[in-house]
Amino acid sequence: MVCAGLKHASAALYLAEFCLEAKQPILVVASDLRTAEAFRNDLRFFGAGTHGALMEFPPYNLLPYKTLDYHTETAAKRIRVLCGLLENERPPLVVTTVGALLKKIVPKHEIRQFLDLILPNEEIDRDRLIGRLVSGGYTRVNIVEEPGDFCIRGGILDLFSPLYDNPLRVEFFDDWVESIRLFSIDTQRTVGELQEAVVAPASEVVIRPSQMAETIMRLRLRASEQELPAAVVRRMVGALKEEGRFVGIDGLLPLVYPELNTLLDFMPANTMVVRLEPAELENAADELFVKARQNYETACEEERLCVAPEMLFQSWSALSDALQTVNILDLRRLPVQSASTTTDRPSTLLEYQIKDIDAFAVDLPRTGARHVSFAPAARWIKEQLDQGLSVGIVCRNRNQVERVAGVLEPYDLIPVVAPGFPSRPALSPRVLTIEGQLSEGFIWPDVRWALITDLELFGGRQRAPRVSKAKPHRGLLALEDISQGDLVVHQDHGIGRYEGLTKLKLDGGENDFLTIYYRGEDRLYLPVDRLNVIQKYMGVDGVEPVLDKMGGKSWENVKARIKRSAQKIAGELLRLYAARKVRQGVAFRPLDDYMPEFEGGFPYEETPDQLKAIEEVLNDMGARVPMDRLICGDVGYGKTEVALRAAFVAVFNGKQVAVLVPTTVLAEQHFDTFHQRFKRFGVKITCLSRFRSTKEQRHIIAELAQGQVDIVIGTHRLLQKDVGFKD
Repeated sequence: MVCAGLKHASAALYLAEFCLEAKQPILVVASDLRTAEAFRNDLRFFGAGTHGALMEFPPYNLLPYKTLDYHTETAAKRIRVLCGLLENERPPLVVTTVGALLKKIVPKHEIRQFLDLILPNEEIDRDRLIGRLVSGGYTRVNIVEEPGDFCIRGGILDLFSPLYDNPLRVEFFDDWVESIRLFSIDTQRTVGELQEAVVAPASEVVIRPSQMAETIMRLRLRASEQELPAAVVRRMVGALKEEGRFVGIDGLLPLVYPELNTLLDFMPANTMVVRLEPAELENAADELFVKARQNYETACEEERLCVAPEMLFQSWSALSDALQTVNILDLRRLPVQSASTTTDRPSTLLEYQIKDIDAFAVDLPRTGARHVSFAPAARWIKEQLDQGLSVGIVCRNRNQVERVAGVLEPYDLIPVVAPGFPSRPALSPRVLTIEGQLSEGFIWPDVRWALITDLELFGGRQRAPRVSKAKPHRGLLALEDISQGDLVVHQDHGIGRYEGLTKLKLDGGENDFLTIYYRGEDRLYLPVDRLNVIQKYMGVDGVEPVLDKMGGKSWENVKARIKRSAQKIAGELLRLYAARKVRQGVAFRPLDDYMPEFEGGFPYEETPDQLKAIEEVLNDMGARVPMDRLICGDVGYGKTEVALRAAFVAVFNGKQVAVLVPTTVLAEQHFDTFHQRFKRFGVKITCLSRFRSTKEQRHIIAELAQGQVDIVIGTHRLLQKDVGFKD
């Protein structure tokens, strides 16, 4: 069957409704990872995972023939999907790419044979379990942080199975399992307890001891065919015998297993395959094979062990033959002249009339007025209601829900807050705000829905969401933060060199102590529970400090000198801030009516720290005391948004704004960002840097002096004497 007229989000709604009725396994194939992820998010928004298991089977982050291992998180996602398909308790809905579908993968029986169930109060051969972990691609580490890690500390085995969001902590008493708990990577503290745990492989390469000899034989045979040096083969075989794998073995899957499967082999027999834009899928498959062939030829030239692309990927024609036996649903944006598909089977053609939101976005005012009226948006919403359509405004977070309600209230539009997308439209048309993620809006009269995203409503640009993950406070120093040979500073003894942990027996008990060396072979044994008295040394790069001597005067002299300097600086700061207190500054009035519209253009959810910084900056601007505030944050953590909102308040209070940046490239980037956010508010923004000609610079400087420029962004050029501002 072919459905034409569906695009992205509307195709996801169609498929979600289909899932509710059909309740059968579905495999969705997209041309690339970005399309697959967006379509999965749209399916989740429309509730497609309610009656089935919604999963994403991603492609690996790199093609074979690289001397690198695949990313552990990607491998874990793939293993989780494969194991979920083996259980097959609910009809699965799997979203994947054509590259992931064509790639040959581990046989089903290998996954089944590896799966191991661990129960409390059960006797387990711990050495055998550790051997299975190594053969399944797990890596032994000091601290478990990523899927596929495991570590052993006495009677405790920590391991990160791909089937769980958190790693497992298995406590043993001899060979008996006492407990199984989930723990946090950040804090290493327990977050839950399990009555059973399933250990899945961490990689698609599972080499059991019984398979080792055959695998080595196939490796040697392939190396002989390529006429590779014997030293290359010896290194690989040695690593395989000692560690169970070597870097790049994931790209040699045909040498590990004589026969391979594909994702389609893991899907149930009655699976329906949904192809998003079949022509794009075929083009993507062709590009994949071209790149694979190029990488293969490069690997052969560089004398690296490799196998032909035909052994790693199923051909497009072979996939088309395999699809002859399954039901196919093609979703296309544009109608086709013929309803036949690439499987050459007669198909039913259904055409749908769905409108994009692009026309509405263009109708938003682009005049020079600094206050943008949302009357066109309100008028558009009322038009949809008059036509019998319910209007859903999809908001990324609760803040956006409140902003939308505030913007529409003056137009007598009171949206109903919906916890999720309704499975059926209301009997009478209404306006809803729905919290969630949707790639784009659309108008579908047949299902009585007009959907628009907050980004489309406020004119913001769609960008990938940034997930903010709060990090727990762990104090000044944690044991995993320092390595042997690092310099540390003791609050009483000064700079020393950490040389690892030492076990000492004191008072009849054995404890761990940090060993710290000082000048003159002095040695300090510090109990691990007193980590708070030391800090990691943070000095100047390339300058090696002299170690202090325990009991000497050097450290005391340093502390005394620093204390005197601190007192001097404190006095200077006291005089400075006393002068600032008596000086009158400008008190900017708040923009409660306009600010929600400007905030709506921010395409992320603000973090708590970001909201706090914005609030404190705006409070400072509202006070008569001159502002003196420093905002610190790493790249990508939202400092620019704080500056944007401060600039918005300043400009709408009649002031000019200068944004000083360190480099010309950064000036151009910020100019683009400011221009995008302010373009709907009639604010004139310019950029003053060496990328502008001398004539352009003179013109910009003249406009600044006359007050014709609201915001100027530039490098140190702004600090030169010929640059002046009207206000």
